[in-house]
Amino acid sequence: MMQVIKRDGSLEEFSQEKLLRIAKAAGLDDTQATQLVKNVGDWAQTHDHQKLSTLAIRDKVIEELKKVNQRAADFFIWYQDGKTKNGQV
Repeated sequence: MMQVIKRDGSLEEFSQEKLLRIAKAAGLDDTQATQLVKNVGDWAQTHDHQKLSTLAIRDKVIEELKKVNQRAADFFIWYQDGKTKNGQV
């Protein structure tokens, strides 16, 4: 199973459910969110390493959001920037 390297260095399992919640929270409908999760999951599986950083995953989510819904991508970027500025990881 693919592992995610969080900003604090801890590891957690790659979660498609978490990506689905994020995509829906950004404003995608069920079909769009499911496709985004599939695209990001497929991308994650193509890596030679069994670990990916949260930043790499975030960048891929943004890339996929932009393909589907620019407004959702903008909201996601705004939300992520706010978390970073408030010291959350």
